[in-house]
Amino acid sequence: MSRSCSSIPVSQLRDLTLRVKAHAGDGVVGSAVALDTRHIVSCAHVLEARANPDKPVLGTQTVNPVPGDRIMVSRAAEPGRPRAATLVAMGDPRVPTDDFALLRLDEPLDHEIAFRLSDRLSSGHRFDAFGFPIGYDLPGNIAHGVIGVANSLGMVQLNADLGGFAVKGGYSGGPVWDRIARAVVGIVTGSAKHPTIDPRVGFMLPFALLLDRPEFARVSRAPLAFGQPELSSLLAAIAGDLERDQAIVFLMRKVREFSEDPVSRYWVYHTLGAIGGPRVGNMLRIAIRTEDDDFARSGAEEALATA
Repeated sequence: MSRSCSSIPVSQLRDLTLRVKAHAGDGVVGSAVALDTRHIVSCAHVLEARANPDKPVLGTQTVNPVPGDRIMVSRAAEPGRPRAATLVAMGDPRVPTDDFALLRLDEPLDHEIAFRLSDRLSSGHRFDAFGFPIGYDLPGNIAHGVIGVANSLGMVQLNADLGGFAVKGGYSGGPVWDRIARAVVGIVTGSAKHPTIDPRVGFMLPFALLLDRPEFARVSRAPLAFGQPELSSLLAAIAGDLERDQAIVFLMRKVREFSEDPVSRYWVYHTLGAIGGPRVGNMLRIAIRTEDDDFARSGAEEALATA
């Protein structure tokens, strides 16, 4: 089977990204992610920059956004249709793991948010990030690369590909999509402090540090599920042995997560079978012996026949 590294279509990533409008005029100060049809999240430093247009350097601002403030945003696909939102909660932009701002839209988005949010983070996975860097206020643009590890401050490094866009100003608040997990795993929070030394390095705030906070209790979570579309998408993301090993680890974790969902386990087993190899074969044999659901077990049996 031919497999090539496949990213999420740009049009789909744009569907859950919004631009944060400047305090006055048509400028853009950053990005935001739709968590559900009413809630969006951005970076606290993006809102501080918006409130202090003459003092863009963090730490020099004199106006502090507070809950209840009104913020104008627009969907990436609808630059000419501004939407009003209210600031619900905001962290400290000077603390990397607290650099978030939760907003509630006055009117719900007119399309469902079909993407899953994941609070699991895996270094080494390929990512796609969408945002509005300088010169791309209207169309936005996408950056690709590899998710790194968390540094001592809790920021997770994003290593952008040499042949694409760097993760830089304008991406802050935008979504980070994990190609293996097939989910949004966090938001971009900034780039390296020395862009000439580390021009391809950005950082993200993982949802693992956000989604369990009380401020996010009202955010709707898309139900976890795994089926034929997820099978095809994950297989398309496997470009070599590294991605193959990552996918196997990810799928075995999914078997445990879907302990109450035999249909999803059925498809996870089929995906493992499509990946194949001796290691997968042993896993499927164990699954056949231990599965307590007939339908899920049949998936493991069918997968073993093709592994």
